[in-house]
Amino acid sequence: MGGVTANSSIGNFDWALTGAELTVVLPYRDAEQLTVVWAEAEDDIAFHRQARQACRCTLAFAAMELRRYLARTVPGLDIRFAARPPRNGYALILAAADPGSRAEGFALIPEGGRRLRIVGEGRTGTLFGVYRFLAMQGWRWLAPGDAGEVAPEPTDHLRVPAGRADERPGLDAGRGFDMEYASMESSDLLLWAARNGLNVWAGRGATLPLAHKLGMTIKRGGHIFEKILHPDVLMPDGRILWDAHPDWFGLPADGVRRRERAQGTQFCVSQHSLFEFLGAALVRRLRGEWAGADRVDVWGFDTWGQTCQCPDCRTLGNASDAMLVMASRLREVLDRHEAAGELDRHVTLILCAYEGTASLDGPSRPVPANLAADGTLVTFYPINRCYRHTLDDAGCVTNARYWKALNAWTAARPALRIVMGEYYNVSKFEDLPLLFTGVMARDWPAYAAAGVRGATYMHIPTLHWGVRALTQNLYARLTWAPTPATAAALLADYFRDRYGAQSARLEQAYARVEQAWGLCAQWRAWASWSALSQLSAWDGMPPKAPLVLHPHLGGTAAAVGIGRDALAALREALDVVRVAKQSERLAAARQAPPPGTAVNPAELRRLQQGSRVVARLAEDLRLVQYGVDVLELTVALLAYHEALRTNPADLANAVWNVIEATADRLEQYIVPIDYEWPTPGLVAKDGLQRSQVGPLVERCRAFRLRAIAPRGDVP
Repeated sequence: MGGVTANSSIGNFDWALTGAELTVVLPYRDAEQLTVVWAEAEDDIAFHRQARQACRCTLAFAAMELRRYLARTVPGLDIRFAARPPRNGYALILAAADPGSRAEGFALIPEGGRRLRIVGEGRTGTLFGVYRFLAMQGWRWLAPGDAGEVAPEPTDHLRVPAGRADERPGLDAGRGFDMEYASMESSDLLLWAARNGLNVWAGRGATLPLAHKLGMTIKRGGHIFEKILHPDVLMPDGRILWDAHPDWFGLPADGVRRRERAQGTQFCVSQHSLFEFLGAALVRRLRGEWAGADRVDVWGFDTWGQTCQCPDCRTLGNASDAMLVMASRLREVLDRHEAAGELDRHVTLILCAYEGTASLDGPSRPVPANLAADGTLVTFYPINRCYRHTLDDAGCVTNARYWKALNAWTAARPALRIVMGEYYNVSKFEDLPLLFTGVMARDWPAYAAAGVRGATYMHIPTLHWGVRALTQNLYARLTWAPTPATAAALLADYFRDRYGAQSARLEQAYARVEQAWGLCAQWRAWASWSALSQLSAWDGMPPKAPLVLHPHLGGTAAAVGIGRDALAALREALDVVRVAKQSERLAAARQAPPPGTAVNPAELRRLQQGSRVVARLAEDLRLVQYGVDVLELTVALLAYHEALRTNPADLANAVWNVIEATADRLEQYIVPIDYEWPTPGLVAKDGLQRSQVGPLVERCRAFRLRAIAPRGDVP
């Protein structure tokens, strides 16, 4: 039974599978019996040394994914595993051109009308090819876990490309996330990443075997030298590091090294003996807690300080040149340990171009030869960029500086591979309903055109994405195919797939959220000119000077007006989501059968999908409400500051009442989770704690209490 029909409008063939069998072929003996076992064997494989077993595990898992999803696509379809294609019947044939590679490119190759060969350049590519085939059937993974899954309508056919289809990532130096916290891991998130074509994962103990199975490139490290070069580290001779090697610490501009400011200047990269110490420390970690890491971030002190000003370091060039010298000397030490068999794999270094390490601007001198030969990576982090404008917008004074610096780094290619580091959920933005849709659609094609080769961002939420699911999916899709058409294609499907009948309403709500938070950096960035930074530095007493805000916000009075307009947009979004949720709930209730179970698979799927839409809308509602409360409190605090500044005797009771009411509301709910640092651990903060302005509210309360209470009533 079954047959093949052409569908010329989409360039596909349809395999009509009524009464047919489908064989998934793996190139391994005993695949019929052992595929299920191989797919779960990751705990027993040394992935860096056992290439054949590693590839077999990944391909077997890919085969299981095919069976898992195709059985739901075509109900009743008999799916079997085999080592060879059947003489007749339908077959999906999995292969990796280089079993020892994790190259990501793949080809879907139809053969003879009833076979499709899915061939990866490496084992990762084979898995990505399987997910591309499942996406052709209508499967989508918009968020981690089952609730984020979007299933196609059950059918009796599969879509197969009419001709060979090849794909490779546009940013081929890796696409993943910076995950700072030790407890920040999730199997559901990791699977979501693989299903959406991402391939770099921050190695974590519990999920590391799964990450290896999925063909991920593992990276560790970060600002590692603060701990390794702490002045109180005990040396083998019993002395502390500061006493044993004060010359390893950078010489400040004033020419005096001070123990209390030992890490206020980048360490001295002219001290050759230092690199034996640093290299040995890295090797210990790479053989221990970082075992399995393919890449290691080696970033300087995150102190916003300067480079060493000793005579030898001053001859090296600018701060970025000094950083490259540091990396070159570390590379020499690591290569020596590898050659001696003391390191069982080659590890790529990732450097950090970032103003916090004084290395934002590109190098002024040639890249050291050993770094160029090794394909060293440099991640460019524009931490205080403006998100109202694209990074290449010459009219934005904030971004113009970053764009110039980025191009200075990409000018060093191919000696260095540049990775773009974004801040869509960095600590000041965490858990706010921020959307970057318009900017992302233009930024990533511009980055690729400028020579960027990879992508990362700080720090992906592990759950409860709400409207931020759009950001995660745009990020995954645009870093695979950085073209304007990519964003347009995703947006055409996203709202329909995630919200069904409520798609038009939610598209409107998202637009309002993005409009409201267009100045998110000006409200929340780390820079001293952000509203959050300015407010956080206020002691809560009547101020003598106005706040100094970013020009996009203007003076305090102008910022209050901008904030109130943004609040109106956010509240409109909140109302739209609330109406959509109620509408979807009523529609599901009308369609529900009498108490009991669904009478057929189609009815069960409809009921499950309806409840998932309600759950997604509830998640959106919570997130947008938090955004409303945080922005309302921020704007009220700005207004309160200005009122006290212009009339210190007036305690601005009307504005203060808004502050108290909003702070009280924020304290009544928990914002999902936060992570402890630097040790493992989770914490649950209420909305006021998470807003980061809670301490200011307390300072303002304390002053008001002292000012209002009779003398002697307050301790």
